[in-house]
Amino acid sequence: MKGPTEPEIGKFVVLAILSLFLLSLLLGTTVVGSIGGGSGAGMASPLKASLSSNDSIGAAQLTLAEQTLQAGKGPRMGASIQCTSTVVFTSAECDSTNQLNSDSSKLSFPSTASSTHPSARLAAGLTYDAKDGYVILFGGMNATAYLGDTWKFVGGIWTKLSPTTHPSARAGVGLAYDDKDGYVVLFGGAAACNSTSCSSTPRDTWKFEGGVWTKLTPTTSPPGLVLPSLTYDVKDGYVVLFGGLNGSKWLSGTWTFVGGVWTKLSTAIHPSARNQPSMAYDAKDGYVVLFGGVTNSYAYLNDTWKFQGGSWKKLSPANHPSARFQASSAYDTKDGYLVLFGGYYGTSLNDTWKFVGGAWTELSPAREPPARIQASMTYDAKNGYVVLFGGQDNSGNDFGDTWTFVGDVWNES
Repeated sequence: MKGPTEPEIGKFVVLAILSLFLLSLLLGTTVVGSIGGGSGAGMASPLKASLSSNDSIGAAQLTLAEQTLQAGKGPRMGASIQCTSTVVFTSAECDSTNQLNSDSSKLSFPSTASSTHPSARLAAGLTYDAKDGYVILFGGMNATAYLGDTWKFVGGIWTKLSPTTHPSARAGVGLAYDDKDGYVVLFGGAAACNSTSCSSTPRDTWKFEGGVWTKLTPTTSPPGLVLPSLTYDVKDGYVVLFGGLNGSKWLSGTWTFVGGVWTKLSTAIHPSARNQPSMAYDAKDGYVVLFGGVTNSYAYLNDTWKFQGGSWKKLSPANHPSARFQASSAYDTKDGYLVLFGGYYGTSLNDTWKFVGGAWTELSPAREPPARIQASMTYDAKNGYVVLFGGQDNSGNDFGDTWTFVGDVWNES
């Protein structure tokens, strides 16, 4: 019988370390030595699941795993710690030099339950439900679970809804309001991710209307996708979906949805496949704007694209945000420009940019939300401001805060 290879032995060692670490949590003890160390060091917020196209673990990966555990970030569900382009939900990232970034100075345990607002989380779906007159939030994930709760935000107040039927718990859904059909559309997401792929990746389409979730049954739909970019194209009258993660690869396909029907477009020119760009509809200029992301080979991007009339066109603004992924964007109707906030490039960011007339301009608000990735953002038309919720900081701590933006001013709600 063929014996284990060196990478396989490395994997066994990592799994043994992780098992010991998790056992210490269950027993309420601290693992001493190279794992944990010091008072409370063994109590860690689990690593958000990350993906890799290579499941072999050698000495370098073992070192990274040990460093991650020392920083208080044990991996979720035994996932290996690797610096790759397929990072999805994560509290430890790789910078452009492919080094693991982690910070053990701010470990904390966010609340997972609240009666007044959604619990701390990242990668939740958020959009404005124009028919019902409130912002809707669905799902996401925290340090211990994928979530399937539904909340509404109106007049500065969060209220938990209790629909009898709803999508299964998941993170990284595509969510947008379909103005032509008069309901919110949800597609995709994931309920479990490991080192190579996301399992339980629903390929389902749901609508939300009048406080009720209904599963739709289109004859054709996109493949199962995690974190697809989704927005409503007002000028062309349909929801636009771009990219998303399928298996272990980020895609570059473009789909439209209207009248309960998904249609794949054949666009000769389009943005390259990428990990978590930001995308929103620019109402003043009349087109969808897509910015940034990370390629499958882990190259950060700072390109700007517009989608109009079923076609993509690359823009060349003289100034633009730095390369990044996992940023948040929404169109600020009251101020008449698209807003982009945060994201990740070697570290979490908290800069604010506006886009109008094909040009990017960095804003300088007196106060900004703390740096974060994978926050949810939309425009609240009833109350006249952009709403930002949740996300994750550079140390892997999830946020449960709500911010509003209007007139170049951020305020914590």
